[in-house]
Amino acid sequence: MVHKFHDSAAAAPVAGYLPFSTPGDVITFYRGPMGLRVEDDTAAELPGVIALVLRSGSHLQWGVDMGGASLDLRRQWRHREGHPRVTLTAPFHGATVELDVHLSGDGQGFFGGLCTSGDGDAPLREVIAHWVNLPDLPHGAYLCHEDPDGSWTEWGGRWALALGDWEIVIDARPDLRETLAEAKRERLYAVTHTMRARRNDGATFTGREAQDLRVGLQIAFSFALGRWTAPVLAVGRDATGSITWSEWSPLHLDSPAKAHGRWWVEHRPVDLQQYLALFIARWGKADQRDSLRFLATSAIAAGESGFLEQQVMTAIAALEHLAWRTFRRDDGSAAERLGRLLKAMSVPPEVSSEHQPALATFCQSINGNALDALVRIRNSITHPKQTPAIYRQRGLLSEASLLASRYLDLAVLHSLGYAGRTADRTITTGWAGDGAPVPWVDA
Repeated sequence: MVHKFHDSAAAAPVAGYLPFSTPGDVITFYRGPMGLRVEDDTAAELPGVIALVLRSGSHLQWGVDMGGASLDLRRQWRHREGHPRVTLTAPFHGATVELDVHLSGDGQGFFGGLCTSGDGDAPLREVIAHWVNLPDLPHGAYLCHEDPDGSWTEWGGRWALALGDWEIVIDARPDLRETLAEAKRERLYAVTHTMRARRNDGATFTGREAQDLRVGLQIAFSFALGRWTAPVLAVGRDATGSITWSEWSPLHLDSPAKAHGRWWVEHRPVDLQQYLALFIARWGKADQRDSLRFLATSAIAAGESGFLEQQVMTAIAALEHLAWRTFRRDDGSAAERLGRLLKAMSVPPEVSSEHQPALATFCQSINGNALDALVRIRNSITHPKQTPAIYRQRGLLSEASLLASRYLDLAVLHSLGYAGRTADRTITTGWAGDGAPVPWVDA
């Protein structure tokens, strides 16, 4: 509740299901009694845990404590050979969830992928989920939490978003800045926000629609940040307030320390709000969703810390995909096809000798522009007829990767109709909050 003597504009934060614990590499989703069914064989309940383990990837694992179990009970929870259907059951906030899992050992296992409980077509009134490693969203509305001893905490942590038919509220934890600072320093993970999603007209929706929204928001925020963030443990309530649907899945997540691929200028919340509305509107069109997913995830992958060759090829493949979808033409050379995209965006195919000296020198050596250089480098990777010259010039691949990713950022944003500011990946010095209007706004 909001304290009676506090700011009348402050709202009570959305109540979630996961605690705001300290950063770590394990996030506990559930702790309590669990039952097991392997085909038609049912095991008695044992105390157990379901946890998201974030080590060399994202893994949702479960396990029970068999320390005090009888021999017969241990046999019921024993691993079976082959691939039998395994179902885990647990009481969760007044509902019994039934989850399809894998049994990898005696009394332990994992979730193989996307897993839901309940009827995905049953009507829901709202969905609650928890964001992991979402950054501080600036200039949020006031929240207030009162403690049992009568004290209270106030903070500016609420973001309210109108995204098409959806009304989204995202509430930050009160100690968000300190938590993110520790997570960045130690390269860890933390539950940072609680989210509530409803239809803006009060209508019901299904678990499948909620899942589509969750995936769209995950990809949208992750593309803006240049790293993976996600809303986890989505739980749906019906008109009576009862939980009738939930999602238990391992999802892509990155440490907040990884922030070098962000196009969003972090002190400009209005730009992020505009972009999210455009992204979710496009995401809602079934015939364009797969393409948008490919483009956004390619942009994220092209900025990952990894092999530069893969980053270059990923970005250029996505640019060629968008060029074809935009113009429905595959005539001309690869550089000419990509040139149509840049011309539509009012982006000249030039290289800055100040910020990308190695790539500028390479353009001069082949008597070509930026697109000629990127395509030549891509071709040298995929079809090397001799020892590629691209490895002899220090910094060339790195600069090519940054420029290809920059073009992809702009191309995706242009396709959405975005008109705000962006940070430029190719400029690696200066203040992190620097940004400039997208080039097509004043063209």
